[in-house]
Amino acid sequence: MSGKNNSGSKPKWPLLSPPEMQRDNRRAGGNWVVKNLRYKILAVLLAIVLWFYAANERGLMRERVFDNVLIAVHGLSEGLVLAGELPQAQITLRGSVEGLNVNELTAYLDLSGISVGQTTVPVMVNVPSGISFVGVKPSRISVQIDVRAEKQIPVEIKLTGQTAVGYVSMAPTVRPSQVVVSGARSVLANLQQAYVSLDLNNTDRSLSETIPINIIDQQGLLVKGLQLTPASVEVFVPVIKEEPEKTVPVRPVVTGTPASGYQVVGVTVEPEIVKIVGPAEFLEKVTEVTTRPVDITGVDKTAVYPSQLELRGISGVEPAQVSVIVRVAQTTLERDIGPLAVQLENADNGFTASVQPNEISVRITGPTARVEKLTPQDISARVNLAGLTAGKHQVPVAVSLPPGLTISQITPESLEVTLTPINNEGEG
Repeated sequence: MSGKNNSGSKPKWPLLSPPEMQRDNRRAGGNWVVKNLRYKILAVLLAIVLWFYAANERGLMRERVFDNVLIAVHGLSEGLVLAGELPQAQITLRGSVEGLNVNELTAYLDLSGISVGQTTVPVMVNVPSGISFVGVKPSRISVQIDVRAEKQIPVEIKLTGQTAVGYVSMAPTVRPSQVVVSGARSVLANLQQAYVSLDLNNTDRSLSETIPINIIDQQGLLVKGLQLTPASVEVFVPVIKEEPEKTVPVRPVVTGTPASGYQVVGVTVEPEIVKIVGPAEFLEKVTEVTTRPVDITGVDKTAVYPSQLELRGISGVEPAQVSVIVRVAQTTLERDIGPLAVQLENADNGFTASVQPNEISVRITGPTARVEKLTPQDISARVNLAGLTAGKHQVPVAVSLPPGLTISQITPESLEVTLTPINNEGEG
């Protein structure tokens, strides 16, 4: 055979010994770990970026501005009040604010220990937990602190617009007719008017509405931030068809009796004359209108009573309400009291004095209850002998009474006083 033995030929790739193969495997494995670690770090960084993006999209790290946040007042001393109205705040927050409502935010001024005058204080903000506060505008507010006061103002009615053709509006009424305004004393001093507005709006029927009260100052500007009691009033505007009119006097009607010991001394009405509207044939028969009965049971002082008018057969009246003034006074009693001893005053030591008669009686007038309790010990009668010489003299009687009582008569009004010189024995 001529064939060659190939076992001794060189292989086409190098053969490694087992130790070399182990070293090579370790190098290859190390390179794989390094490359894999880079991918892991990159993946973690990418995950963090995606988380921040997702968190921002869900509002977890979002920044949001809340407008029109009301500013409250804390710590203001009793009897003090802010003069003027506070602005609204703009609050900026960061965090999970997506579902946050402006009503959950609190802005306030801490006025603890601050007295009357002008001062500037920071705006404080309370936010829910887990939310970061970024800022508030305004950050500081200048406020005027004043003494709280009250003022009662009549409520006026301003009518605008027109009634429907063929209809007229009569004098409107408002209930209650007064509003109590509470606020800073300096602001109340500058108030001019309380009013409500009502648009007739081409109406052909009477209007009755509850309307909020407006307050304006001396410059005609609307004033806010005041406490009004009540905050609104009921307004009634009678609207009737155009008919003949007539002016007639008003007769007040009073029922009941005053408290014991008191009496009615006069009843008047304002205005005394009103304008009525109605069918011509009915107006011809009307000579007066009466008020609805005013009950004075148990009253013990003069009072004014608002009263509506009786409108039987009358389409309308202007004004619809009048004031009944009932004057009440204590009942009086006239009473004779006597006899009363008469005291001699300012007699000269050199004379002896005698008086004839030496007693009087008096007629007293005053409130019944007081006159009935009066006793002679409550009254003093006296004659003044100052400057009188020896002889007989007619001297007027002076009487003193408790306050509130008057003397109607003194019997007698004067007394005969005789002054006799005193003889001193032993004078040479």
